[in-house]
Amino acid sequence: MVMNAMETGYIEGGEIFKQPRREIRPRPFRSLKGRAFCAAGTTPSMISAARLGLGRLYLGQPMVGGGGQRRPAFQPQTAAETARAPEEAAPEDAWLDTWNKTHPDETPPQPFVSNLVFIDDSPDKAFELARTYAVQTFRAAIKNYELTSSHHGSIKGYESYKGLVMEEGDVDKAIEGVIESSIHGNPQMILEQLAEVKKLRDPQGMIPHLYTGGMPHEDAVRSMHVFARHCLKEMQSWQAAPETINPPMALAAE
Repeated sequence: MVMNAMETGYIEGGEIFKQPRREIRPRPFRSLKGRAFCAAGTTPSMISAARLGLGRLYLGQPMVGGGGQRRPAFQPQTAAETARAPEEAAPEDAWLDTWNKTHPDETPPQPFVSNLVFIDDSPDKAFELARTYAVQTFRAAIKNYELTSSHHGSIKGYESYKGLVMEEGDVDKAIEGVIESSIHGNPQMILEQLAEVKKLRDPQGMIPHLYTGGMPHEDAVRSMHVFARHCLKEMQSWQAAPETINPPMALAAE
């Protein structure tokens, strides 16, 4: 309904809630096609996202850390890695296969990637940041998605989520994987790890996530300053995949 509304300028319908027709204000000035993205990890989610015309948003993927080497994702899959690579979630690329079938005349948009980034001039300090705030983010995800609950995956359409359920004892074991798979280090180490992500995903944009897990504001601001001072220009110089979101934005600014 939302995607259709952004094409037509009004929203209505629905099998359950029967939304009355309402015009969107302000009216959409441009289609969302190629500009809407979804973090989908399970095969059914990837299929649904592709059918809706949603591009891929990889969260914390691929798993890299501690010097830029790719690391295997810890098991079982958790909400902290919901955007697990399609080739790891299924024998075939469910998203791309579905996109080509349902949108045969539309070029699939290149993905966006977002990684937790813990940066400091001292690699040891950066590791401490990851050990504190990546873990708090992970624990919040476990609670939010109820991944230790036996009912998880019991709702129709969400059967595949049964594979995400974790025993209480598994949470502590998985924490070490969360720390190791986060991107952390001094500026040079951060650039090396982000370059590895870029190489593997060929995204049209990258989103370094510097504020997470209940991090105090002053720590977040300090991290942003270090990243901007030492990493931002280098990242901006990287060649990216064809963009689907930027060119008409000048029109919106006028």
